[in-house]
Amino acid sequence: MTAAGKLALALLSGSAAMAQQRTVSARAGTINYQQGVVYVDDQRVHATYRATHPFQMKNGQRLRVDDGRVELVLGSGVYLRMLGASSIRMQDTLLADTRVLVEEGSALIEVEGMNKGARLRVICGEGTTELKHDGSYRFDAPVEAMPGKLRIYGGDVVVERAGITVKGTIGLAVDLAHGLQVAKFDLQDGDALQAWAARRSQRRIENERHRSESRAMQAAKRKAEWETH
Repeated sequence: MTAAGKLALALLSGSAAMAQQRTVSARAGTINYQQGVVYVDDQRVHATYRATHPFQMKNGQRLRVDDGRVELVLGSGVYLRMLGASSIRMQDTLLADTRVLVEEGSALIEVEGMNKGARLRVICGEGTTELKHDGSYRFDAPVEAMPGKLRIYGGDVVVERAGITVKGTIGLAVDLAHGLQVAKFDLQDGDALQAWAARRSQRRIENERHRSESRAMQAAKRKAEWETH
């Protein structure tokens, strides 16, 4: 094989490896990480971290955290995280139109590079929120007399309730009931869920950078070896 042919094969192999590492489940709702007491419906989920075949949720299934934490992949670059007593229900796991219901507690969703054309809608309280752009979004389910709430830590959304539509952007909170009232909030406000989600996000960024650097080094090494032949 000529040097040019070898180089082309190396580049093709590298591209295939990169594509394979970016591949996610064909449906939304893959459990990427869990710790502590986590259930899908009545089935307790164990040791999904780095599992060869992680748990894939189905339409209608409920993901519940009693005393633990969980990270759910909702598509390429989309992560839902819960900590403590919280639950969500996967209404539709289709990547082209994913729908999630926040039933109890809080869920924080990070969007970073969602596939073009994909839709992600989150139902919480009396509102349905469509996440259209990269950002960080926190949903708190209704508690007693308190309505559901959305807080936008980054990005922007469209929220709909009973024919009323409002747009929200970073630094705004939306009451997910009645007239979808919008107000500013302090972006510095946080809790254990915010802190853990930030650590998970930072770890993901670091891992992706390390993988990219490793691929580049391997490609350069192969190229140097072939050029000496």
